[in-house]
Amino acid sequence: MLVGCRDRSVKLFSTEKGKFRESRVCPGGDGPFCGLAAYGSTIITCVESGLIKVWPENETEKVSGWLELEAGAGLCRMRQDPTRPHRLGTGGKENALKVWDLQRPQEPVFRAKNVRNDWLDLRVPIWDRDLQFFPDSEKIVTCTAHRQVRLYDPRSPRRRPVLETTFGDAPLTALALVPGETSVGGGRRFWGVGGDVGGLGGAEDDNLGGWGLSGGGWGQQFWGIWGTLG
Repeated sequence: MLVGCRDRSVKLFSTEKGKFRESRVCPGGDGPFCGLAAYGSTIITCVESGLIKVWPENETEKVSGWLELEAGAGLCRMRQDPTRPHRLGTGGKENALKVWDLQRPQEPVFRAKNVRNDWLDLRVPIWDRDLQFFPDSEKIVTCTAHRQVRLYDPRSPRRRPVLETTFGDAPLTALALVPGETSVGGGRRFWGVGGDVGGLGGAEDDNLGGWGLSGGGWGQQFWGIWGTLG
């Protein structure tokens, strides 16, 4: 398990031994970590200013061997595709969803397009807070600080969400896929937790809900969650 610290160090925690095994400092860019991942023997870090960096296992390797990507300022989250670990997704404030391929790092392989203007013909602001890749699929789901939950399919030429809904009254801060629900016939669901009011996971109006993508409606909902989503 990788743990990112405020001092910009990354620690490797062994769940078998119950202790930290390694630690290294990963400088570069500005702001806190907004994503960590492992790719082979390397570590991938992402910070708020948009710098994504791939660190070799051996700290003494030349800097020229390190891979760096600029994903744009205001990042809130970087996630790794669990079935294709060379693919990364990023999103943030006025920084729409992008998918990167470390094997072709020059440009994003997918760049989401903002939704159409609202009914007053005003631009809809972008603020992606979290995202998840569906296993064995091209689809990606995101949640936003404006309560939207959006499903993207990079195969769609529109580059806009193919499905969208809203949840609750507070900003959504995290989401996760429900384990095991991977069959197309059974549909897929994700869980999102929302609420920046009073702090992440610490206010009475932090809520948790489950949404079935096949039916397009909200199922289980839990109110007043005191905690966070891992």
